[in-house]
Amino acid sequence: MNTNFEEYNEEKIYRLQEYWDHYSEPKLKEIPTKSYTVFIPFTIQNQVVKILVAQRLNVTIYPNQFETVGGSIEETDEGIFKAAKRECREETSYEPEDKRMQLILNHQYLSNNKNGTQLFVKGIHEHTQVEKRIQIYTFLYYVYPKEYSKFINNEPDKASTRKWMTLSEAKHELFTPTIHYYKEEIFNKYIPAYWEEFTRKGSVCTKSKFCKEEMIY
Repeated sequence: MNTNFEEYNEEKIYRLQEYWDHYSEPKLKEIPTKSYTVFIPFTIQNQVVKILVAQRLNVTIYPNQFETVGGSIEETDEGIFKAAKRECREETSYEPEDKRMQLILNHQYLSNNKNGTQLFVKGIHEHTQVEKRIQIYTFLYYVYPKEYSKFINNEPDKASTRKWMTLSEAKHELFTPTIHYYKEEIFNKYIPAYWEEFTRKGSVCTKSKFCKEEMIY
């Protein structure tokens, strides 16, 4: 059975609201961990929410899938917020403001291949097949219309020119895993909550009141 993220039926993925410490098969502390950030710039045009996306080229991992901004957290990064800002600078040349960054998701999963693209599924795979634990921190960030031109594609060899995409458009496209499985929640839950707070205060809390911390297996 193929259990790549893009092909596995999401209805069969069990999202459990419990602490990782309760999962003892195998012991998580013994599993190599790789952490990533996903940074989602969004805007509102004529009352329609859009996120900034690019399509990956024919690369090794997730070829031809749509993505936002993000990458791995390095040892030199001083925390997840600075890691997300660094990735944004590297990929787009845009420097995010702290007061507009909000953490909305913190999810983890086990993978049974070394690059972390294949989901370990309890009941299908043996625990001895686990190769890596993947942790992903997802951020929202509002972009003013006057800032659109500041987002440049610094990786033309890896992804297409960036464009703004609505939820109705996104529903018909294949995204990298985090956006793929959470996109309706992002558009319908996290962005409205962010926007309500931002329009009221001119800034947002660093962590959404709805921030979800979960494991997937």
